[in-house]
Amino acid sequence: MTAVLSVDHLDVAYGQVQALAGVSLAVEAGEIVALVGANGAGKSTVLRAVSGLLRPRAGRVSFEGRRIDSLSPRDILRAGIAHCPEERKIWPAITVAETLELGAYTRRDAAGAERDRRRVYAYFPRLEERRRQLAGTLSGGEQQMLAIGRALMSAPKLLLLDEPSLGLSPMLVDDLRRVILDIHCDGVAVLLVEQNVHMALDLAARAYVIETGRNVIDGRSATLLQNDALVRAYLGA
Repeated sequence: MTAVLSVDHLDVAYGQVQALAGVSLAVEAGEIVALVGANGAGKSTVLRAVSGLLRPRAGRVSFEGRRIDSLSPRDILRAGIAHCPEERKIWPAITVAETLELGAYTRRDAAGAERDRRRVYAYFPRLEERRRQLAGTLSGGEQQMLAIGRALMSAPKLLLLDEPSLGLSPMLVDDLRRVILDIHCDGVAVLLVEQNVHMALDLAARAYVIETGRNVIDGRSATLLQNDALVRAYLGA
């Protein structure tokens, strides 16, 4: 199967600090891939480079066979990649319904946007209950739901999820896991950065482990989970 996303030998720096050095990975259409590693390994930096928030110093990012590492974040979103950041970036003074509407701002298909709004509410019934509530008054878990729903409103082919379970209760983490599987079953590919290593590797077919901005190992998730030394050394679990 042809990769929908290809990241090849990516170098990224924050000023003089090298954050990524030659990172490579691929995501196939409709696949869940986990990107795991210790805190500060560069996982979020990979997602920011893919979505255009950071400009690579070297390397290549391609989506559906087209090079995108020189495109703006807006053009990358229009191409079919949505980024749900770790910080959620919810606008507190607008309602849940308005937030979802803004998530579809690049679209011109009103009927499709309405269909996806209903799908988001099916994933997250609590958001429909609170659709007239200001986003800033939601709980942390509800804001995470809203951030994912907003990303889905752009009708992505690839969803970048950065630490979606961070700060959530165990019950909400279970709900989130089911939703990610539902999104996958609906045909959306997912590149998942997640502190909960066992959840990430349970969800993903394949995983990449990075350490201090470099690829360490990759393979089938089930195989990586069976490697106790690897888990202790690189995954902090």
